[in-house]
Amino acid sequence: KNLANRVHSPHKRLSHRHLKVSTASLTSVDPTGHIIDLVNDQLPDISISEEDKKKNLALLEEAKLVSERFLTRRGRKSRSSPGDSPSAVSPNLSPSASPTSSRSNSLTVPTPPAEGG
Repeated sequence: KNLANRVHSPHKRLSHRHLKVSTASLTSVDPTGHIIDLVNDQLPDISISEEDKKKNLALLEEAKLVSERFLTRRGRKSRSSPGDSPSAVSPNLSPSASPTSSRSNSLTVPTPPAEGG
């Protein structure tokens, strides 16, 4: 029986992964190794004391502050690099644009003298 279960479990796990991707179902693994569908399955009731709830809220607030700080830090970095890149890109573009225009000029310039001559 154990062998049969072992053979099945990898397939089950794979199908679960596909389900997770195709449908928006969240899965978790409980300490005994069973996969719990956080959306569809009934979750065990866990009683949380008021103290723990307060701690959770405090931690949530802290996490929010930290993530905000992290986002602003990343924003600063990304702001500076795009600021640099456009200024670096536009000079590159203008020289490449000017040769083409000068080329087209050199092509059109010889024709009028030929006509006049």
